[in-house]
Amino acid sequence: MTSTTSSEIPSHLSAADKRALNAALTALLRGPDKVRAEQIRDKIKEDGWFPAAASAAHICQRQSLGLRPWESPPCSCPRPNNSPQGRLLAKMLSFGLSRFDLDPARVLHMSKAS
Repeated sequence: MTSTTSSEIPSHLSAADKRALNAALTALLRGPDKVRAEQIRDKIKEDGWFPAAASAAHICQRQSLGLRPWESPPCSCPRPNNSPQGRLLAKMLSFGLSRFDLDPARVLHMSKAS
């Protein structure tokens, strides 16, 4: 896990958001792709914790959902709406997940199980 300072963390983030962002960072920093890990370490140094963590969540969600280059993950959607990522974000939030959850595909399984 990476260290953070309160000045780097946007005040609107919930505890669940912070956990999800840290999980995404950890997944990429400890993952098999050493080049990606180095890119994330550089982003932390250059831009700070939140931009690096948000990028990590974006990457993890794209991989989890198998998105095409022109498709956006739910973490990049500002609020639930009628777009595919907005509808998925609404489902994620309704299940109590963070918008930054690194595996949003599981919400699809959760909604089928209910």
